[in-house]
Order: sequence, then C-alpha cells, then structure tokens
Amino acid sequence: SWDSSEQGIIQSSIFWGYAATQVIGGLLATRFGGKRVLLFAVALWSLATMLAPNAATVSTEVFIASRVLVGIGEGLAPAAGLRMVATWVPEAERSRAVATLGAGKTGGSIAGLLLAPVVIGAFGWQAMFYSFGVLGLFWAAVWWVKGQDREGSVGASGDQDIPWFPILSTPPLWGVVVAHFCHD
Repeated sequence: SWDSSEQGIIQSSIFWGYAATQVIGGLLATRFGGKRVLLFAVALWSLATMLAPNAATVSTEVFIASRVLVGIGEGLAPAAGLRMVATWVPEAERSRAVATLGAGKTGGSIAGLLLAPVVIGAFGWQAMFYSFGVLGLFWAAVWWVKGQDREGSVGASGDQDIPWFPILSTPPLWGVVVAHFCHD
C-alpha cells in the first residue's frame, strides 16, 4: 500500500519518460524510420506494461521504473507516427491524417477507460496490465510484418536546414506547447 506521496510519484512517472523522449523520438524516426521507432516504442511500452504487476511486488522503485519505461515508449511513438505521415501522406491531406492520429489516441483512451472497470471487476487489476500489454505486442507483431517506411525516407532529413530560431520564437508554437502540456 502506497501513501499519497508515493501514489503521486507513481502516477507521474509515465510522464517523466514521455517528456524526456519527445524530441529524441523525432531524431530517431528521421534517422531509422518511423516503422522501426514505432515498433520499438510499442514493444517497449507493452512489455513494460506487462511487467508492471510483478514490478509492483518487488519494490516501489522497480514499479516506478517500469512506468518510466512505458512513458519512454509512449514518448517515442508520436514522432514516429508523424514521420510516417510526413513520408506517406500527400501534403494536402496531412492535417487530416494528423487529426485522425490524435482522434485515435483519444478514442483509445476512452475505450480503455470504459473497458478497465469491467476487466478489473472480473479479473483483478493485474489483468488490465496484462491485457493491454498483450494487445500492444499483438499490434507490434502485425506492424513488424505489415508496416513499411517509404523508400528513401530513412535517414533523409530534407534538402534544407530547419530554421529552428524562427520556429521556436513564434507565439502560436508556444500556445500549442502550453495547451499540450496542460492537456496531458
């Protein structure tokens, strides 16, 4: 049984890994391709999710480490997905594709929140971790076989340098950053 302070640390530990890997995910997806990074991300968070119930019996610190690993996987995934959109989807349709990814993420969260009480009530809280982990590994196996990077997109960073200062100094960008931070 954890006190309220430990519960807060445990619940926030996913976000430590998530926040730490957002930019890294983009760099890795550009260098190695969205398929590989997304495959690694989903497999990592799925395995770490499955290990969480056992980690909780070892110690609070091991449980927290398992949750940080989930966050690392979840932090790598958005950039990999966006890399896939950037290389596969025609420019005029990209905003719709990104909106679909966002809706899928939100829809998945809603489905999980609706399903969790049923699974927990029938099989116990550990079953939630095991079932989500197994579903993630199943998805990763399908992605390993069926997923593809667009030919020539791996390692390609574009023909021109990215103007980081003008991008990072725009108020709309910081509005999105603050909104995303507050949402998550």
